[in-house]
Amino acid sequence: MSSQANIRTLNQLVNNFRDIADKHHMIRRFEYGNPTDYYQSGTTDSPELWMHVDGIVRDNGGVSTFDCTLTLADEIIREGTNELEVESDLVLMADDIVAQCYIKSAEYGWSVPRSQTTQYKIFTEDRKTPKNLKLLQFNIQIRVKKSSDTCSIPYSSQPIT
Repeated sequence: MSSQANIRTLNQLVNNFRDIADKHHMIRRFEYGNPTDYYQSGTTDSPELWMHVDGIVRDNGGVSTFDCTLTLADEIIREGTNELEVESDLVLMADDIVAQCYIKSAEYGWSVPRSQTTQYKIFTEDRKTPKNLKLLQFNIQIRVKKSSDTCSIPYSSQPIT
């Protein structure tokens, strides 16, 4: 899959994050949706990147801002002897994703406000599952410029100018 510039849909935004995950040498799997949905089966292929959109704000200037939550997950061995190594790897992967969002923003057809800071939350998945997962979660706001003078709704008369 390759990234798409001039994105217009949520599908295209998600595909760009899938492209980032696919190209990262440490991330093995990408999923869209609520991360807790993927715990139910107990099947993981860690490290993984999960993404979901918490909300979208559309301004009058034709910019849609997608509030995205990204979750990275990796497995800790039961004895916990690799916990620090896993946390360190998760931080490195998150740094790579955030940098990619800023550096390649034109390639992906979005922008990230330069004033935005990104807070990483690191925690251990606390439910009883077959996997012992360490998670790193962060939010990023992705701004997508959309033409405000077009509409895909068909009309039978001349549009009002």
